[in-house]
Amino acid sequence: MLCLGVATLAALVCTATAERILEARDVAQLSEGQVFLDVGKAHIRYRVAGGDKPGPTVVLINGFVAPLEQWDEVQRTVAEFSPTLAYDRANLGLTRGSEARDAASQAEELIEVLVAAQAKLPIVAVAYSSSALTVRVLVSRHPSLVQGVVFVDPKSPEQILDRAYLARYKHDSPWPARALSVGTWTYQTGRMLVATGLGILRFQTWLHHRSSPPESVHAQRLASFFELSSTWIVGFGEATVLDRSARDALAWPGDKTDVPLGLISSGEGSDWPYLNDEFELDKRLAAASTAGMFLSVPGWSHDHMLENPSYLPTIVEMIRSVVDRAKVRFAR
Repeated sequence: MLCLGVATLAALVCTATAERILEARDVAQLSEGQVFLDVGKAHIRYRVAGGDKPGPTVVLINGFVAPLEQWDEVQRTVAEFSPTLAYDRANLGLTRGSEARDAASQAEELIEVLVAAQAKLPIVAVAYSSSALTVRVLVSRHPSLVQGVVFVDPKSPEQILDRAYLARYKHDSPWPARALSVGTWTYQTGRMLVATGLGILRFQTWLHHRSSPPESVHAQRLASFFELSSTWIVGFGEATVLDRSARDALAWPGDKTDVPLGLISSGEGSDWPYLNDEFELDKRLAAASTAGMFLSVPGWSHDHMLENPSYLPTIVEMIRSVVDRAKVRFAR
């Protein structure tokens, strides 16, 4: 039994070591041709487009464990009418050395990115999913910087903090919501354990693509890298401070705000109670803005919100509307 335990531990150590070596090699290769900023100890990848366009910079902030490629199609389209900036926040994607974990530190990191990139200020912040927490903290602490906000299916701090929301899911919802009922941290721990096993699969991924792949295969390698790398470890670290991020996020918008706010929500009419709760919280959030716009998109998939081409026109139009209102607000 002892020999089996030692052998298992040795296998795990060897796998982890090999994973780190392969990932370092992947990072070096995938970083070729990319643009980085040195912000403190962090080496942050970013991408700008539309710099010759007037108006506020539209900052695209990726969701949980996602790289800036998540915004490719949105950025390409929005850059036709406004300056844009996307970046790999908090060690996601190809960014390395960042110490930002919770929403507050990630908000400050974003400010440093804007300064280092010499972005046109003020900004319109566009958040998807969990990055909504970072944007809410950013607006509460730096209100003059943000002239407009767009939330694409945001995560609500109320649901993260209020166990009354989580308790009702245990018996009324299928597995994903049921897992949430045992607590956010435990849920993310389970995801992390699964993700650890994925490291073994990267041996096959690397061997299959190691020889100067064509562009199409390069894209496949990129996708595999982001799905099967230590990005998940970064996500796990972010999850461990989720309650702190949620508490900070509650500071904005308060009862009322005049910041233009557009919100796209997919939860209406769902068979899962937690999505219906999320929908009601989304409506309340949008209503807090005197220049709020709320759009219900029942049936949209949250996990493919930014990748589905049929969703693109709706998301871009919401961003355009908020940008137009932000211009009016800033001109006052």
